[in-house]
Amino acid sequence: MNATEDARRTGEWDWALAAIEAISALDVDAEALLGNRNQKALYDAVRGTLPDDERDAVVRDLEGTADRDMQSGALDVTATSNFAAGRWTDAARAWMAVVDVSDLNAPYALPKAGRAALLGRDAATARQALDGLAALGTRGRAVDPDRAVIRAGLAALEGDRAAAIAGYRAALAAFHELGLVWDEALLGLGAAILVDARDPEVAVWVDSARAILTRLGAAMIIARLDEATAR
Repeated sequence: MNATEDARRTGEWDWALAAIEAISALDVDAEALLGNRNQKALYDAVRGTLPDDERDAVVRDLEGTADRDMQSGALDVTATSNFAAGRWTDAARAWMAVVDVSDLNAPYALPKAGRAALLGRDAATARQALDGLAALGTRGRAVDPDRAVIRAGLAALEGDRAAAIAGYRAALAAFHELGLVWDEALLGLGAAILVDARDPEVAVWVDSARAILTRLGAAMIIARLDEATAR
């Protein structure tokens, strides 16, 4: 479960989905496979291959477990589905709710909440996500560019284009160094929405994001990128 979750950020989706399929074929009880179903739902949500009834079933089963860390997976599936559909505020709200359910998963949910909130032009929730990370003492090479992306988005909302571009540029370099291609693609989406897809530097990021998303088959996020560039 953890390996396939991390593979989402590094873009090793073919490997992750093959592992998920292999695990799903094991002769074990359904509860032991729930985490596997959780991860598959997250991939399917952004690929546009998650039927509503399967999403609802996974959410219901995750909510019914006694393990609060697993329960937070229901919020992750809900948030990811909303994000994929461009319901930014709903996605941010669901990811923020993880904080009250699972201390373990809060550091992973808060950066997602901050990004989604920005796309919904909700600066207050984005700042709350940053404050939450600080309160938890979250640190590390991957979370530093997460923070930088949120700060860049806040600068964009405040009309400070230069600070926004500089912040996105620094975060992109860090994501690239770490091999976090999914985050690179989402950065391109965020910059297109919050800055301007016609900006020469942003346009390069958008083209890179589209190439990454196409390789990954993230059809729902490509649709959101198309909407942003059309505007």
